[in-house]
Amino acid sequence: MKSFFSFLLLVLTVSTATAQNQRISLESLGRLSLNFAAPQIVPAVPTPAVSGEVSYLPGNGYQLVLPFRVLQQQYLVAPQASVAANTPLVKLTGSEVHHFYEMLKAQKEIYRHAEQRYQQNLPLFNNKSINQQTWQAITDHYFASKLELGHLEHAEELLQRSADEDSAL
Repeated sequence: MKSFFSFLLLVLTVSTATAQNQRISLESLGRLSLNFAAPQIVPAVPTPAVSGEVSYLPGNGYQLVLPFRVLQQQYLVAPQASVAANTPLVKLTGSEVHHFYEMLKAQKEIYRHAEQRYQQNLPLFNNKSINQQTWQAITDHYFASKLELGHLEHAEELLQRSADEDSAL
């Protein structure tokens, strides 16, 4: 096996060396002339008809990602239609929309209580009146509830609450 690779390396080295030594003289090329064609404006370039599909560029399509599964969607705008800012695109309907708003309300309360507990225990931790394990549990709960609330509030920013409790725009 070792001799095979040695032979292969030798063949490649010899072939590369001979390829680099080949030169062509300018005289052997003859008299070359360089001419440019004048550009002309044409209305269209004749090409064969090609069937294709028009779509958005990959990565540029807008996808609404929510923390709940929407079962009923009613699109209010045609695909690829121009819209003004803050124009509702789709109406989301179903009990999961109502459940999302209930979950958001509950998470706000959980965060409020966790923040209150965090603020009350911060001076105790600074004075070393509570142990590290208790403080770790308090901070874990506080930051987890803050993060969860942030996700839900971000989703809420994408929605407009409808008059009906079970729908959003």
